[in-house]
Amino acid sequence: MSDITKGFGAKSTNVRKFNPRRLSMQLLLGLSGRIFPEQTQRFIHRQFFAPHCRPPGPEQIAALERAQRFSVKVNEQAVRCFSWGSGPAIVLVHGWDGRGAQFHRFIEPIVQAGHRAVAFDGPGHGESDGRTCSYFEMTDAVRTLIRTLGVEQVRGLVGHSFGAGAIVNALDKERLDRPAVLIAPALGLRRMIRQGFEYHGIPTLVYEPIISDYERRFSYQLAQDDPFVLLGQGKISALIVHDVLDRVIPIATSRAAANSAATVKLHETSQLGHRQILVDDDVIRTSTAYLLGNDDRLAAARGVKH
Repeated sequence: MSDITKGFGAKSTNVRKFNPRRLSMQLLLGLSGRIFPEQTQRFIHRQFFAPHCRPPGPEQIAALERAQRFSVKVNEQAVRCFSWGSGPAIVLVHGWDGRGAQFHRFIEPIVQAGHRAVAFDGPGHGESDGRTCSYFEMTDAVRTLIRTLGVEQVRGLVGHSFGAGAIVNALDKERLDRPAVLIAPALGLRRMIRQGFEYHGIPTLVYEPIISDYERRFSYQLAQDDPFVLLGQGKISALIVHDVLDRVIPIATSRAAANSAATVKLHETSQLGHRQILVDDDVIRTSTAYLLGNDDRLAAARGVKH
C-alpha cells in the first residue's frame, strides 16, 4: 500500500483507465462501506494512516546519542524531540515513515554556523507516542514545537516530503515569517489524496467521511490548508529542492508552486530521487545558505530558479 497518499502526504499515482484489481477493491469497499461503514473506516485507518518506520541506521544512532532530548505534548500524545548545539533554532521536519534523525547530515553545518538544530519524531513515528498520523497532526507537532522553542528563537525550518507540507501549513497558521526549505515537498494534497485513493479502488463514499472527520477533529480544512494553495498566496518565503527523477512525488507541482509566487524559489537536482536527496552535500549547502541568509552563496548555487 506504499503508493497511497498516506497520512495525506505520499505518492500521487496516475490512475489507469482499467485495472481489474482496483475495480474489485472498489466494488468490495463500496459495498462494505454501505453495510459496515465503521469497520471499513477502521480498515482504512490501519492501512493508510499508520506509519511503518525503518530502524535508524548507524549514522542516525550516532546523531541521537549526541542529542539533548526533550518532549512536547501534541494532542495529548508525547512527541520526542532532539536538539544539537545552541543559538537560534533550525527546525527539521521529516516525512512519512521517517524520523528526525534522517537529517543527521544537516546537524553539523547548522551547529558550526552558530545555530541549534532541532528535530522530532512525528506522532506515530520513531520514538513518539501514537500509532497513526496525518498531515493535520504533523502540522500541530510543528506548531507546538515552534511555540515551545519560542517564536523569537526559530530562525528557519527544513522539511522533507509530507513534513515539508506541514511546515507550510504551520507557518501560515502561526502567521510566522521565517524562511523554509521544502525538500521533495508533498504539495497539492487534495489532488494527491483523490488520485491515491482512486488508484487503490477506495470509493469516494468511504474516504470522504474519513477526511471530514480529520478536519473536524483537528480544526483544519484541506481545501484551504493545502500547502500548494498556501504557497500561492505569496506570504511564505521558501526554497523548494526537488529532484527531476523523484518517482515518489514528481517535480511538476513544485515547478508550478515556484511559478505561482515570487516568494518561492526552486532548486532542481538530478539522480538523487526522493530519499537520497537528504544526504547530498550540495543540497545541504544550498539549504543552509538559504536559511542563514547567505544570498550570494545561494545565488551561485547550481540550478536555483526563480
